[in-house]
Amino acid sequence: MAQIWPYSFAVIISLPNLRFIIWLRASQTAHLLKEAGRLRLGALIFGALLATGCADDHPSTRIMFKDATVNDTHERLALDTGSAYMIIFQDSAERTGVDVFLRASPTVDDKFKTETLALAKPARINLGGKEYSVQPIIGNLSSFSIVVAADGGRFDGFVSWPEVRDNILVFDGPEHKIMSVDEVPSYAKEFWTAYPIGAENQLTLKTKLANGQLGTILVDTGAYSGVGLPPAQWKVWRAAHPNAPSGFFTYLTPGVIGTQIAEEAWADEIQLGSLTLTDVPVHPANTAEAQAGPRYAGTLGLYALARMNLVLDGKHKVAYAQARPLPGPYYPGIARPGVEKDPTGGVLGKDWSIEGKVTLNPSHLRETAGGILLNGATRKYEEGDHAGALTECSQAIEYDPQNDAAFMVRGSLRLMEHDDAGALTDLDQAIVLNPSNIWAYMARAKYKWEHGNPDGAKGKSGAGR
Repeated sequence: MAQIWPYSFAVIISLPNLRFIIWLRASQTAHLLKEAGRLRLGALIFGALLATGCADDHPSTRIMFKDATVNDTHERLALDTGSAYMIIFQDSAERTGVDVFLRASPTVDDKFKTETLALAKPARINLGGKEYSVQPIIGNLSSFSIVVAADGGRFDGFVSWPEVRDNILVFDGPEHKIMSVDEVPSYAKEFWTAYPIGAENQLTLKTKLANGQLGTILVDTGAYSGVGLPPAQWKVWRAAHPNAPSGFFTYLTPGVIGTQIAEEAWADEIQLGSLTLTDVPVHPANTAEAQAGPRYAGTLGLYALARMNLVLDGKHKVAYAQARPLPGPYYPGIARPGVEKDPTGGVLGKDWSIEGKVTLNPSHLRETAGGILLNGATRKYEEGDHAGALTECSQAIEYDPQNDAAFMVRGSLRLMEHDDAGALTDLDQAIVLNPSNIWAYMARAKYKWEHGNPDGAKGKSGAGR
């Protein structure tokens, strides 16, 4: 979740995900396609949280990729592990020749003019000397006041967690950098605590709770605060620490939780399950954060990450973490006795850099691009272009032959077009690829029932035809 941190005031804009926008206007027929898409294309159901805020003496800190290019043009791309999809801002898209593939329907919140999300046509993204074909989201933030990095310059978009989740990344808060390495340092394996990395499309760590279950910690490099706590835990903690130094910040999430003013306070020590941090600011997490995963335990922003040693082993889905020693450095949001204001902004006054070769996740890019084509197929069907919808489905299958949802959707469309033989072939293939694709079973069962084969429609719709 990207966030601008203007001293002690922040404005957070949460945009509905693209699939929800599309399906909000869908017909009853397209509703079936929506439900099917949920089975295979969960990666497309993202909460694209874009950022804006007020200018301030302390511009927001970003984790910036070195020498990133978009269509051979140097662009400033940040890493946002709280986002589930790559975003390119519209002015950058226009400058680099990234064209729109599919534009989202307007959102209901015209006051903030957040309606200009669009899916892009393939763009050439180069990170670390290697080029990838990527279809990012295009987001227009021109309606807002500022999108800056710590050095005061604009940044042009951000790379999300799914794109980089297969790398080994070493976080170095004091040096303001993340290093991509080939192997996990031996000291991390030997002396630090291991935490499983979650399967969510945001970066999450699994922490052992007091009841023995695993909770979810959201790691959000697009937020610059310290630790977000589940609201109930925040209330308990705040009641137990009424005299903790504190401040306030304001955030809003149109259509989700509205405008809120949240308090943040300084914690000498805080626990997120088995993870303990010292000398960090804490605040009540908002609704979007609390939906990061099952048994949400808290959120780590950039200041919190600067208060710990962290290695992410994406190859083996495990993280290694260790709290850093006291004291916590200057934090611009809360005045603390004995801590002088740092005119440079302290740990939040300088951008982090990413060093080494970072590899993008091709499976994520392939799955998502296939999902984009399915979105296009649905839109074309709703507009009456049935032939175009079938073509889009076929392109999705050609792009990713393992995409069971594409076969299911094309089979459903073929049934509507009375191509029974082709439809059943597609539905059978969808079930072969994913025996849990209930919507393929349902579509095939409906066909059998309507064609005088009620026995074949029972159970899991029977095998074959």
